Amino acid sequence: MADGVRHHRLTVADDQVDGLLFLPAPGAARKAPVLLFGGSEGGRGFDQEAALLASRGHPALSLCYFACEGKGRPKELRDIELEYFVRAARLLRSRSGDGSDKLAVMGASRGSEAAQLLAQYHPELVRDAVALAPGTRTVFAAAGSAENHVSWTRAGRPVRLDPIPLDRVRGTVLAVAGGKDRLWLSADAAASIAGRTNASGARHRALTYEGAGHGGVGVPYQASGRYVHDQATDQWVDLGGTPADDAEAKADSWPRIRSFLSR
Repeated sequence: MADGVRHHRLTVADDQVDGLLFLPAPGAARKAPVLLFGGSEGGRGFDQEAALLASRGHPALSLCYFACEGKGRPKELRDIELEYFVRAARLLRSRSGDGSDKLAVMGASRGSEAAQLLAQYHPELVRDAVALAPGTRTVFAAAGSAENHVSWTRAGRPVRLDPIPLDRVRGTVLAVAGGKDRLWLSADAAASIAGRTNASGARHRALTYEGAGHGGVGVPYQASGRYVHDQATDQWVDLGGTPADDAEAKADSWPRIRSFLSR
């Protein structure tokens, strides 16, 4: 976080959202606001990305939508209302101080679904979306059960889409994926996203790194591992790729993401 960058803790009780808001230093040239959130791990996992973006002029909100430290949000990734993200995006835009219509969302893994849905259903609010290690569908079987559960709702109704349409997106969806992702087929999803067009008929985009895994996205130059512990099942999960390939993918994709957001 650069000198002069300010950050504010947001709570459901006071702000109707749970997150950490980063604002560029006073007097800094303002770029597109960015709303960031993670995937099925829950919590608030994009503070570092938000701090870095604010250091480069982007007002940024690292959002928690379930399994939050504070009160007022669900404990599981189930029946999460898209209106919550809309509320966060509007708060970010109001606090950004520039009245920008270039607001972008960045979602990782399962969160990439919400990012795509926001760009599709709210083009008046969201211009672009960055989908990290993305998927393209919204319905999954619950762990240990053949029953499908709904992760997202819109206007109180379940969102059941396969694939998520992207034809109403005002700007561009940029998908970033690893070719050796063992958690799910994010490279195939990225190719599917890049094969479709937005409201103006322009194609969406994809960056695919052949040797990277599910963890080969996000902030570069920090330690990362191939395996993560799933607390729900008490098992170690193989994300695919190698630390070296993941590091190379992050180092290459992060400046491309920043350029994409700054255009």
